Amino acid sequence: VTLIGEKTLFSVGGEFFDSALVDHMAASFEKEHGVAVQTDGQALQRLHDAAEVAKKDLTKLKMASVNIPFISANAKGPLHLTANITRSQLDGLS
Repeated sequence: VTLIGEKTLFSVGGEFFDSALVDHMAASFEKEHGVAVQTDGQALQRLHDAAEVAKKDLTKLKMASVNIPFISANAKGPLHLTANITRSQLDGLS
């Protein structure tokens, strides 16, 4: 047996998919509302928590719903993040 390679990529796995999903949802939210949630630590943590739940749901279901009320606000008032993520979308983010 010959081992080829000496570096290990530890970021591939659960956290990798969480981060990819967070980036995807944050980009979609910013495109829709013009607000970057990545600059708000509390909003970003709520987004990470929701992404982890959605990822776990997608191991059993074909689609997961994400609903984060009051994730941010603009001059018009509070903003809510709602998204439906499919298993194939998650696979495409990796």
